[in-house]
Amino acid sequence: MVKSIIILVLFIFISCSTGHLDEYGIYVPNRLNYKLKDKIGDEIPKRLDTSNLYKYYGYYNERGLLVKDTLDNKDWSIYKKFISNGRVYGFGTNSLNENNLNPNYANKGYYIFDKNNNIIKHEVYTNGNGGQFVIIKYRLGKKGDTLTSIEGKKNYSVYIKEKIPNEWKKYKIDW
Repeated sequence: MVKSIIILVLFIFISCSTGHLDEYGIYVPNRLNYKLKDKIGDEIPKRLDTSNLYKYYGYYNERGLLVKDTLDNKDWSIYKKFISNGRVYGFGTNSLNENNLNPNYANKGYYIFDKNNNIIKHEVYTNGNGGQFVIIKYRLGKKGDTLTSIEGKKNYSVYIKEKIPNEWKKYKIDW
């Protein structure tokens, strides 16, 4: 009897799981339900740099002032890499190197450009709140050197373009 109850509880726990770790150790949802996947947006703005990275810089506080965020670990940085085919991936590292650009070890997502509102919509899966797909809106700086997440008329997180060496390996994007 006890064995049956334990097996039943284990089965229920496993069946309620929203995702799993892939062969690279990245948590992925069991059901890929991206809304932006294969959705056609406007032409990607030329000033969006798809050759380099965007590095997290900081956030806007309640008074609207930009605050440089050192995160909990001063050596740790968060990056986003936009690809010209509507794919984007993000990763964190304490030592940026060529191997970090391998999208197999990153959080993958999709993006489109909404020309009418001049925003980039980036969809990503997050483990928070039981796992969910979220769409983050970004405004691209006039020179393409910054990305600022927005909600309504408020600014939130800021990413600054960071150049990477041209000779670093270009990975094939196959998702």
